Amino acid sequence: MTEARSTSADGSLTARRPRFRPLVWIPIVLLVGSVLGWLALSPAPLPSPEGTVTATFPISETVYVGVLGPREMRDRSLTVRSIDFEVVGPGTATALVCRGGAIVSTRDATAFCRSLDEVEGATIDFGSGDSLLLRFEARRQGRLLVQGIDLEYRSGFQFGSGRTGPRVEVTALRR
Repeated sequence: MTEARSTSADGSLTARRPRFRPLVWIPIVLLVGSVLGWLALSPAPLPSPEGTVTATFPISETVYVGVLGPREMRDRSLTVRSIDFEVVGPGTATALVCRGGAIVSTRDATAFCRSLDEVEGATIDFGSGDSLLLRFEARRQGRLLVQGIDLEYRSGFQFGSGRTGPRVEVTALRR
């Protein structure tokens, strides 16, 4: 860049500072935007606990199985945008947030949770002891299986998606 010079009214020569051209700022804005975009879309991965959680329950009752809790997530907090999982077998499962409690499996989640809330749109604060669980119900005898849970979520200012949770196998028996 060359320095611009001008002559003042008294005839002295003055120097003006060169101006940055707009084209110089475009790469800088693109670089900063790329870094911020990468940060927003790169949260820490969700844990995938090893092993299988098993439970047995009578057909006429319900069983609750914990799939993600404070132990795996430590001090993280997730706002769930969507949740998806497949139940194979003769029954249904519903995902719930257990507020202030964590379970492996039980027939009475209210003994361990302050409240049970819907998952989609909820914020799960694992640092405060919240956990994610599945409620299973069956109409006939058989084995129900869930291989994992797919979540879309926000964690702070970051957005992410991933598979989490252990393999869950529950058996519904006649009384």
